[in-house]
Amino acid sequence: MLKISELLTDDRENPFGISSASPLISWKLESDVNNTYQSSYHILIKSEDNIIFWDSGIVQSDCRVYIKYNGKKLDENKMYFVHLTV
Repeated sequence: MLKISELLTDDRENPFGISSASPLISWKLESDVNNTYQSSYHILIKSEDNIIFWDSGIVQSDCRVYIKYNGKKLDENKMYFVHLTV
């Protein structure tokens, strides 16, 4: 089973006040089964009031490093949540 660990935004865990227009999202995976890998990912970025700011859709890729945010403009004074499925 795959487990997501170290979910980062601009190389920071649980950041607040990101001023980048296109933050970069990265994560690590852990598995208790040998030869287990990621074949796709789906990222949702939501505001505190559950408004979706970015939906990556399902992306067929094993990439886990520096996925570029491509959604609505973010306000550096607000909190957003990253929902990741691999």
